[in-house]
Amino acid sequence: MTTQPPNPTPAKGPGGPPKLLLAVVAGLVLVAAGVGALKLARAPSSSSEGPRAAISSEPTQAASAEGSTVSGVPVQTAIVELPAPSSVYQPAFWVDVLQPKTVHQAVKDNQWVRETTQQPVGRGFLGPWAVFFGTRGQDIKARFSGLVVDLFSDALLADPYRVLWLTGERSAHVPVVVVPEASDGALAALGTLVAAAGQGGFSPQGCDVGSGASGEALPDGGARGAAAGLDTIHRLVLGDQSLFVARAGKRLVLSMRPHAVLLGLCLDPIELKPQGNAVELGVALNQNGRALQSLASILGLGAEARLALGLEGTAFTPKGIVGELHKPGRLAAAALDESMLKLVPEPTTVFFSFALALPATLEASLLKAQLAGEPVKGTPVPRQLAVLWNPRGDAELTSEVAVIWSRLEDEPFLDSMLSKAHPLLHRRLCGHLVLASSASLLKAMEASCSGGSPSVLSAAPAVAKGLKVPSSLGVNVDLGGLLSRLLLDGFASDGSTRSAKVTPPEIEAAKKQLEALPFLHWHAVVDDKGQLVPGGFRS
Repeated sequence: MTTQPPNPTPAKGPGGPPKLLLAVVAGLVLVAAGVGALKLARAPSSSSEGPRAAISSEPTQAASAEGSTVSGVPVQTAIVELPAPSSVYQPAFWVDVLQPKTVHQAVKDNQWVRETTQQPVGRGFLGPWAVFFGTRGQDIKARFSGLVVDLFSDALLADPYRVLWLTGERSAHVPVVVVPEASDGALAALGTLVAAAGQGGFSPQGCDVGSGASGEALPDGGARGAAAGLDTIHRLVLGDQSLFVARAGKRLVLSMRPHAVLLGLCLDPIELKPQGNAVELGVALNQNGRALQSLASILGLGAEARLALGLEGTAFTPKGIVGELHKPGRLAAAALDESMLKLVPEPTTVFFSFALALPATLEASLLKAQLAGEPVKGTPVPRQLAVLWNPRGDAELTSEVAVIWSRLEDEPFLDSMLSKAHPLLHRRLCGHLVLASSASLLKAMEASCSGGSPSVLSAAPAVAKGLKVPSSLGVNVDLGGLLSRLLLDGFASDGSTRSAKVTPPEIEAAKKQLEALPFLHWHAVVDDKGQLVPGGFRS
């Protein structure tokens, strides 16, 4: 029996900066955990996958390299129709792996990754997908030897690829892997995997949205409708886990849900340009809520920005913020004032910095005129701005946010612009305006300003020195501090552990392992030609 899938239910897309940084951190974790981790998440439940294929009564089983059953689910053989998407969904965040061979080898050889995958935190992160990717070709009578993860890293994902998260409906909230220009070897590997582990699938009925059907083929081999000949979306089953794969021309798409694969097939052309970077973490500045869109407009940025990573041996190193200025003249270039850095407590896990060129007197009308591109009288006056953010790993805990503004004369204007529904605590500290969301964060900033507790200036010498270089935009992530805090929050939020007075040894070990991750800094500085010059460092 076959059924038609339900129409996708629209959902709110990703919001403002918190989701942006969570996506950035997710991207860093995905890179660090390797190709297998690129598809890590809970397996979708049958109720959220859309249509079910016909199921026969006999399961198949085989032993994997992990010593577990490769497949205990009933064999599914039917191909079910999958209607065209009801709406257009655009990438909100993405991770571009631009030098796959080098990146995959670096991940395999990285000492931290190798140690972590042998510990409970690594095994828990991999979860049931360890069996999927740990399956051996000979155990499923496939035309390849070795592990499935090696087939992915050496063949299926041997060409530059993008892992993206889409805006829109619920199926779009899982990562989608897109290989824009898959080689013949990658397509052959797909055929081999489908022959060995394929269990039914879905027949996409095109990419046409509503009445705006066009049916034209995309330049990179993707598709815009049924006329372009979309291939079957195959369901791969190993170790009771399902992964969906399909191709359209040379475009290859993988995801954990068939709807998400179809959306990946229907995307506009994707062009990946290595330009010397191994990995880039991207964000669409116009697809993540009004707050981020407004900030991009104030800064004069284009439609997207990317955080570039290079490789030094097996270590990923920030190379800077990559983007285009569509409205030059809105950013200044200056080193962060040391008195401002004193206001950043050392435990701060994420903070941004901006050097703005704004009218001497801040008024709503003047700011509006500048954003509209109208000439503003007088010479712009530089302002430095830092935004501190301490995210939490428990939905019941409130993330802490603080703003540091360099010019005291702007206080009346800032007061008039701030939300009355969500008031912030005000203070003048170290010659700057400070607005904080919590008394505890404000107290920590007071202590770091006075020298009573460490600030980021007391961090490792490479960090303290690197934060003083001239910049126009800056993104700073204490990856070890951030992930260890999220881990402890998540553990404490579990109802069965709330009353625990002692943290279990495995949680303490995981915390220690995560704390070994580095401090990462990306920046860009505007040059005399009005272009952004990227730079970065790690601890």
